[in-house]
Amino acid sequence: MARITFSTSIDQFQMNKSIRNCLFVLISVISGVPNAFSQIDRVSIFRSAIEARNRGDLDGMMQFFASDAVREDGSCQPPCVGLAAVRRSMEINIADHFRADLTGVEEVGDTV
Repeated sequence: MARITFSTSIDQFQMNKSIRNCLFVLISVISGVPNAFSQIDRVSIFRSAIEARNRGDLDGMMQFFASDAVREDGSCQPPCVGLAAVRRSMEINIADHFRADLTGVEEVGDTV
């Protein structure tokens, strides 16, 4: 994390409010304060993806996957690797009216 030190004389410049706000944002970005606000909530993303699949919304479901996605569960043995393979497996789930009811979801590292 970067450390920035300002002297107390900064208020002597009588900066207007917008300049002070811009300075605050710049200092926050440089010092890493937004990192606490930019944490990815993978559990919420997972829940949203499952809700989309349960609705039969394939495109809504697939918006959460990267091009190098890997799906490894009962529907993909061996694992479905890549966006096209994951999409095909989800199409099958939707066609079969597969529904997931989540009772507990947890994140371990970057895996949900």
